[in-house]
Amino acid sequence: MNQPAYPLTPAKDDDQVWPAQGQWSFEDYLRLPDDGQRYEVLRGELYVTPAPAYDHQFPVTKLTSFLDVFVTERDLGVLLVAPFDVRLPGRLADPVEPDLVFFRKGNEPQPGDKCFEGVPDLVIEVLSPKTRGQIRERSWRSIGRLASRSYWLVDPPCLGRS
Repeated sequence: MNQPAYPLTPAKDDDQVWPAQGQWSFEDYLRLPDDGQRYEVLRGELYVTPAPAYDHQFPVTKLTSFLDVFVTERDLGVLLVAPFDVRLPGRLADPVEPDLVFFRKGNEPQPGDKCFEGVPDLVIEVLSPKTRGQIRERSWRSIGRLASRSYWLVDPPCLGRS
């Protein structure tokens, strides 16, 4: 995740102004342009993340492959990869798009759902060199301790490339 995405220009067919930082809602988020950026709203503040680079996506892919086999063979639930919106209680994140998110059987989203409203069982964020400090501080404070049963921060240099 990078810096707050503000100010924005309203879409041509939208005469509404964007809210101030700290006042963003899920409804405001839904009005954002489909411009290839990943937007998240944490505690009412809008953040934008550019498309991830190889050094981020490689470990995400490896983790996905490993964890999906584990989850599927044991029929534990559902593992999803970003982008998939998660709306956490109390507007902590409305929405957030974790790199990987696991939902235990009985707590998973259903086919056709565009987002998940509630608390996932596991949230995994892969650190990127440029955003390592920001993700550790903001994500841990906003998501990890407060609204996830389990939260992992993965440091890609620890995973290797073989």
